[in-house]
Amino acid sequence: DMTSFTLKSGINKGDRRMWMEGARLTDAGLTKGMKGSRHLDGDTVTIHFPARDGGRKCTISGKPARPVIDLSGAWVTAFIGDHPNFRTTIATDGDSIILTINPSK
Repeated sequence: DMTSFTLKSGINKGDRRMWMEGARLTDAGLTKGMKGSRHLDGDTVTIHFPARDGGRKCTISGKPARPVIDLSGAWVTAFIGDHPNFRTTIATDGDSIILTINPSK
């Protein structure tokens, strides 16, 4: 099963921010407190739930009814570049949920 959406990137403390929340996450089986691993490869960020070895930790925050994935910092500024938006695809693979994120016009 797979779903995709495009969202506008924001700004947090001078750096770019990618923020995803609510039904987009819960519909995919992602819930508050889940721990994932984030991997950056060129113009693609991949987040695996549950976490895999390596990568950066990524924990879903927010509330049970409104989980949040909030990615920000200098690495997001460099990743997004001059793109105003980001596109996310959520796919399931067995017991894993995989988010793939790319900059988008």
